[in-house]
Amino acid sequence: SWEDGPPTTVSYRLEATPTGTRVTLRHSGFTNPQACGGHADGWERVFSWLGAHLVAKRAYFLARLIPPRPTFPGDMTAEEAEIMKAHAAYCRARLAEGTALVFGPVADPNGVWGAGVLEVADEAAARAITAADPAILAGKGFTYELLPMLSAMR
Repeated sequence: SWEDGPPTTVSYRLEATPTGTRVTLRHSGFTNPQACGGHADGWERVFSWLGAHLVAKRAYFLARLIPPRPTFPGDMTAEEAEIMKAHAAYCRARLAEGTALVFGPVADPNGVWGAGVLEVADEAAARAITAADPAILAGKGFTYELLPMLSAMR
């Protein structure tokens, strides 16, 4: 311990409520009032972080960008190359804002396709991201397949 004095004790109680669970925490055994106040402030921060984590539930989706044809990477036109540049910039922006965890092409023997893993509030948010992709907006035959992930570890 970084505090002088006897060890302190942390105990907690969990109670069911109509909307969830009430957590009651008791941290006792302080001999120094300043240490007690400092720990009280710390526990308030910890519970604030915990509450934000629990409220901000996230959903994960595999976004599969399917090109207009299986031979696409080898025979894309100059116009399609420009669309892919805009698509890559769009993907980088999603990575920067935190709604995407990863993007990139997949070397599938049946034909290359693009993969993205999205971390969003819900399916509607994932669909909004894929619908706003320049590859889709270009109207040149790109499509997205959106697959919900049952769980995700980060």
